Amino acid sequence: MKTILFVSHDANRAGAQIVLLEVIKQLKQRGAAMHLLLGGGGPLEGDFEKLLPISKLPQPRDFFFGVRIDKLLATLGILPFFQRRDAEKQRSIFEKNMADAKIDLVFMNTVASSALSKEIEHLQKPVVLFAHELAMAVEIYTDPAQLAHTFRHTNRLLVVAQALADYYVQVHAFLPKNVSIFTHIDTREMLVKIENARKGNVRMRYNVPAGAILVGGCGNAELRKGNDLFLGLAKSVLKKYPENVYFMWVGLPKNTELHTVQAFDIAKMGLTDKIILIEPTPAVFDYTTQFDIFALTSREDPYPLVALEAALNQTPIVCFEQSGGLPDLIAEDAGAVVPYADVEAMSAVVQGWIENPKVRKALGKNAQNKVIERHDPIKSIDNLCAILAEVSGTKNIL
Repeated sequence: MKTILFVSHDANRAGAQIVLLEVIKQLKQRGAAMHLLLGGGGPLEGDFEKLLPISKLPQPRDFFFGVRIDKLLATLGILPFFQRRDAEKQRSIFEKNMADAKIDLVFMNTVASSALSKEIEHLQKPVVLFAHELAMAVEIYTDPAQLAHTFRHTNRLLVVAQALADYYVQVHAFLPKNVSIFTHIDTREMLVKIENARKGNVRMRYNVPAGAILVGGCGNAELRKGNDLFLGLAKSVLKKYPENVYFMWVGLPKNTELHTVQAFDIAKMGLTDKIILIEPTPAVFDYTTQFDIFALTSREDPYPLVALEAALNQTPIVCFEQSGGLPDLIAEDAGAVVPYADVEAMSAVVQGWIENPKVRKALGKNAQNKVIERHDPIKSIDNLCAILAEVSGTKNIL
């Protein structure tokens, strides 16, 4: 049996990390030997700890002997000695833990984990990189030198959709034979969670009438996700349908600049009672299962898990073309794809669905069927195991 070292830049509740958690769950059920290296913490850390051993990179200590003594030692020029000695000790412990884990294969999750690649190159093991990001995210979340180093040491690149395969081949010169498409979503478990979540009623909590149309967006809010475009969409639709239509975004933390700006804009537009902003929550399905329409306003979103979950909920999806891999799934029978950043075109689609619930429901059902057909969880893990075995040079990774 081969031991796989998974590497994640953090344990935040985001699509890529949730997918990694699900992959690890499936592999654990098959008896895989695994270890996880985390670059940072997050809400999912406890979930990971239940499944496999976790290591973290050595971190500099805040204090050695207390604030006053440390300041004195710094003044005397002695503190750096203790800092170096402690760093060397922590590094030695970290490398021993990695050696004791007897790693055979490294699986790096997201290009953001490239920040950790040099920390584990001493292992000298084959590397599989699971890239969830496209051009904008690559530029925002990676250092060019670190990413180039990671790419040079990557034996196989996994991507979530053909749009990403094309990007990494054309822009980063990966050989097509070294790029594989892999997506994992446990559709069966997801359908159970969706059914359970539907029993709740968050609409009542936010004064959304039972028969109203709720247009939703979801994701860790940022400009890349198009939160500004979401407000533009809401303003356009609500101008024509001021009654019985509401908008909700799930995943916008309070006490952030974006929340302040969005709340300010909503108030200025006089739509405080019509546009609802929800903070990040582990109970995402309680909200998203109430959506009648899912508006993916992302400027770039490779193959968002929240959209696949919306499809499983039989919610029709509208998104922008050239924004990632989702347009290939949606096509013309599971929602609508409109010109890039064309808010008015997206508004027209939403308005059409508001007026025609039969079309809306038919598209939603098609969306669910397509996700179930394309993403069988057993086949996806079988495929992953075959890829990992090939990269590690063995017949079976388990």
